[in-house]
Amino acid sequence: MRIHWQWTYKLFTFAIFLFCIVLFSACNPTKNLKNNELLVNRVKVKTDTRKVSNDELLAIVKQKPNRRILGLFRFHLTIYNLYKKESDDILRKTVGEPPVIYDSLLTNKTEQQLYLLMKNRGFFEAEVQTVKKNRKKKVNLTYRIRSKQAYIVQNIKIDCADKNIKDIIDYSVDEIKQLEKQNFNTDKLNKLRETISKNIRNNGYYFFSKDYINYTADTVNKEYAVDITLHILPFREKQKTISNTDSTVFSLHKNYKIGNIYIRQDFEPSVPNLAGDTLIDRGGIYFIQNGKPRFKPAILSYTLLLNKDGFYSQTDHELSYKRFNSLKVFKYTNIQITKSPTTSSENLLDCYVYLSPLLTRSFSLEAEGTNTGGNLGIAGNISYQNRNTFRGAELLNIKLKGGIEAQPLIIRSTENSEIINNLPFNTIEFGPEITFEVPKFLMPIRIDKFSKRANPKTIFQTSYNFQQRPDYNRSVFQTDFGYYWNESDFKKHIISPIDLSLVKLNPSPTFKQLLDSINDPFLLNSYRDHLILAVKYSYIFNNQSKPKQLHYYYFRFNFETAGNVLNTVSKVMDFPLDELGSFEFFGIRFSQYVRSNIDFRYYIKQKNATTAFRVATGAGLPYGNVNALPFEKGFYGGGANGMRAWRVRTLGPGSLSDSLISSRIDQIGEMHLEGNIEYRFDISKLFKGAFFIDAGNIWMLNKNQNRPNAEFNISRFWRDIALGTGFGMRLDFGYFLLRFDLGIPLKIPSSENPYLIKPRFNAPPLNLGIGYPF
Repeated sequence: MRIHWQWTYKLFTFAIFLFCIVLFSACNPTKNLKNNELLVNRVKVKTDTRKVSNDELLAIVKQKPNRRILGLFRFHLTIYNLYKKESDDILRKTVGEPPVIYDSLLTNKTEQQLYLLMKNRGFFEAEVQTVKKNRKKKVNLTYRIRSKQAYIVQNIKIDCADKNIKDIIDYSVDEIKQLEKQNFNTDKLNKLRETISKNIRNNGYYFFSKDYINYTADTVNKEYAVDITLHILPFREKQKTISNTDSTVFSLHKNYKIGNIYIRQDFEPSVPNLAGDTLIDRGGIYFIQNGKPRFKPAILSYTLLLNKDGFYSQTDHELSYKRFNSLKVFKYTNIQITKSPTTSSENLLDCYVYLSPLLTRSFSLEAEGTNTGGNLGIAGNISYQNRNTFRGAELLNIKLKGGIEAQPLIIRSTENSEIINNLPFNTIEFGPEITFEVPKFLMPIRIDKFSKRANPKTIFQTSYNFQQRPDYNRSVFQTDFGYYWNESDFKKHIISPIDLSLVKLNPSPTFKQLLDSINDPFLLNSYRDHLILAVKYSYIFNNQSKPKQLHYYYFRFNFETAGNVLNTVSKVMDFPLDELGSFEFFGIRFSQYVRSNIDFRYYIKQKNATTAFRVATGAGLPYGNVNALPFEKGFYGGGANGMRAWRVRTLGPGSLSDSLISSRIDQIGEMHLEGNIEYRFDISKLFKGAFFIDAGNIWMLNKNQNRPNAEFNISRFWRDIALGTGFGMRLDFGYFLLRFDLGIPLKIPSSENPYLIKPRFNAPPLNLGIGYPF
């Protein structure tokens, strides 16, 4: 959504003016310090080796300078200094940051911690020296580290008296070999201990832990080399002696199988000891409940990965939690493992699964803000949800959605009333949506041919959407079903064998007249009725949930193809062609194309800031039955989530001249390339700021005489690239984020001099968005 520039300009001019006053009114950050106090101005850690990352070293430093925006402005310290020390002003408390005053004790502590870190990385003879430079009540600290020669791990040996455990450890040989011929590293050794102990627990050794794995490092008679020995300690158990004193008994570790499994599906944490009146035995799995069971036993036993008479596995234990939670039908899940009391065997464990279900049926009335391609709107829906439709934890959602949205008018005419022309929200849409989710694969994929650990799902969806705009009305019927599964914690696959869409448009006479006057076959086809029968595939990688991850990635690959089945049937059945030489189904032409796009994001997290990078590209090739991509499958530039210095669908394609764009018809293309960099920083808990740079454009794949310079041409690539920058303010309410981004064009492809980089401050768009753009 683009806000009217008259008040946008005034608002942001005032904001910039206020920001400058705050920034420069306290330009002396040391003015409130005592005579014997020094402000920590800069802190650096310099080392002569790349074996230890600078980020890791800086994380140990006890005193870090006050935060700076873009590494330049001490904004938070400035806010703090604006008020007297005894002030209770909320701005000083929430946004301000007290000065970091130099402390020699903390500096000495930092030296010690840096030395210990270097030692733990194999630099046993490292030296740390602090260089301190004072200037005008400020101090710059530089920690210089001489690493000297590193100690290399020569060999890793296993000291284990238990042959069965030794055999399991041998399966971790790859992890062990990776540490040999490398610098000695305590973190990697501890991670190896965790990996080995988990592998052992996955083979039934429930009571084994990494505390039973110690290591010794031998450097005797070795020149900068170290031999590691991993010692597997025996099982320790305290027992009472005859004299009633505690005695520690050592023995071999025992591996355990799962004995009985008890599943309580109506557990209430507030009444944990409530007994059930019904016990159902399903091959050693006992289902306990009061009255008629809410869920079929089959879906619960299918979700649990621990199997009767199978060895205990920590991985299966953890995945079972995730699988029960992913059903979205339980508010509480607890899986307890205890020694079996019902058998004389000491090597059996009983599994107790406690499940507290959510309400099966629920109705809700919701209101939300929407952001479709950068166009802001308000939507509401009435929904009905059934979390256990056929007693198999199936999810049924039925929604009746309605909303209003601000779309840029293509035509301002007397045909549209003056009221409609000036309404902030000029688009109305409504329609029902039905989604049905099954927590397993349905035919034709056999369930026993696919691992339960992948958490497979089958999802059916159908919807109808009617949209009324001043320029045209559009009806969209869409139905699809797809298979979802996880390859790992960070990798996800989606296949939709059938994705059917039927789009009918009813343009206003003025809009139809405009399309005819432009006489562009691509635009004409984009605004005609069409049918899409597609096959889709998506691959998603996202490691953002990895703990203690400072650098993380997001990658999504989408591929789809449409129309091939319908085209083959049309030819086999010898269907007639319409006046444009295309086949029709039920009187509507079907689209035929192949389309793919990639979205790659990289995030660098810092203490109070994040730098986000994105590269997005894609292309769609129409062929066969229709020579144009459907409007909704085309690529566009501009808007709150893309090139923010341009209104949505006003950029491109290529260097298409302004005279052709002035028709105000949404500009779409067959190819897209965009890169973004955004620096996000905290101002307070509620307010966040950002600076960004966007570059990119859209293009046609083939030359079109009606759209000169719209096609992609490598020799004209730089000329076609648009460049924009800007800054933003975000309000983070926790459950959602409201975003204001002001974009400023730097390089306009369709201008007279597209190579010139020059800011254009005449009416830059203010974009409103919900959530981060990427």
